[in-house]
Amino acid sequence: MKDLFMEITLVVSIIFAIMIWISYHKHFFVFYFNFAHGIVTEIFVSLICGVMITCVTFVFWPIVVLVIGLFAFINVKKTTDEKKKKILIIFAAISCIIVAILGICSWILPSYY
Repeated sequence: MKDLFMEITLVVSIIFAIMIWISYHKHFFVFYFNFAHGIVTEIFVSLICGVMITCVTFVFWPIVVLVIGLFAFINVKKTTDEKKKKILIIFAAISCIIVAILGICSWILPSYY
């Protein structure tokens, strides 16, 4: 059970990292002076932030679900393409479901973690 939890935690961390990266590029115009260094730095920082958010998720999971919903709402309002809106809503809904399940399990079964 612990291995499954670690795999799910890794997936959730990557999902959060992708969401952070998308949000960063939606809100800021990024210009690279050194492309390789800029991309590697962005990926590293996004992954670190994703891992930190995942760790906080297990304690404050209801708040994290609200933040994911707020993230989706803000970015759906900014996006004009209907296909992108649907993808973003589906991505956010799946993320909310996974976070809620992990949060509930971490409260009910703390001995596994």
